[in-house]
Amino acid sequence: MLYDRVLAEVAATPWAIEPAKGEAIAHFLSRKAAGEQIPRAEIDAAAALRKPAKKPRAGVVALVPLHGVMVKRGNFITEASGLMTTEDVGRAVDAAAADPNVEAIVLDVDSPGGSVAGTPELADRVHAAAKAKKVIAVANSAAASAAYWVAAQAGELVVTPSGQVGSLGVFVMHFDRSEEMRQRGVAVTLVKAGERKAAGHPYGPLEGEARAEVEEVVAGYYDQFVRAVARGRKATLTAVREGFGKGGMVLAEAAVREGMADRVATLDDVLARFGVSLSDVAPDARAEGPAPAAAARPAHPGVEIRKRRLRMD
Repeated sequence: MLYDRVLAEVAATPWAIEPAKGEAIAHFLSRKAAGEQIPRAEIDAAAALRKPAKKPRAGVVALVPLHGVMVKRGNFITEASGLMTTEDVGRAVDAAAADPNVEAIVLDVDSPGGSVAGTPELADRVHAAAKAKKVIAVANSAAASAAYWVAAQAGELVVTPSGQVGSLGVFVMHFDRSEEMRQRGVAVTLVKAGERKAAGHPYGPLEGEARAEVEEVVAGYYDQFVRAVARGRKATLTAVREGFGKGGMVLAEAAVREGMADRVATLDDVLARFGVSLSDVAPDARAEGPAPAAAARPAHPGVEIRKRRLRMD
């Protein structure tokens, strides 16, 4: 019954995510709900440890990863599917923005997007940080849907040469489980009070007023998405709705031409502007947590990369 509840939560959540990734999540959870035993190694491979950020020194570039599927906060879904939370990213961004020692914030983005819940709040935090100091988002190599919603709020948006941005849109997944329940010999009767209570339940098709209600929710969140991107990219609402990939992903050069990004460069190119590169970070530190200080390099005293390890795919 645990994964029945997970499926119900997923179905009740508006998603701003690449459809293929959303389908993969739904498929995984459907397997669990049907009683299939997923090898522990498969689950462990999707999860990652969280490590605290290292306290910075003067001249810091705060490198904040936004990797994997985005959800608002950790719960049993994060353990099963290797998701990361917008609350963690938001705290890292807020701390860097408030720290007088931080020279710039670089968002290292590689995400298909995720739940709408928590995304507008994270986008607002990034937008506020960009008013206080330099904030650069790097699509390295994908900033899709909710991830683009957030990345578009940076003062500068960079796409790696092989990168993509876009997938502007919102959807809700409805699970019609009536046939599955019938085959299991289970008949469900809903007894409810309240006209809209239990609308969109999974024991039949999504029709009539229930469908109209879901469509209204999706349209409302999409409008919020478009307005946020227009604000961040200093574009018109029409330009975002009728351009910006029209819901599809856009390759790096085309994204710059369309105004979705500012330039094409690698993450190392961006960091080099501050006198530091990823090669200054020991491989073990990149994999496990906070980076050692690049201040040890005589050529660039006082420069450090702070990298917070969040839950990732």
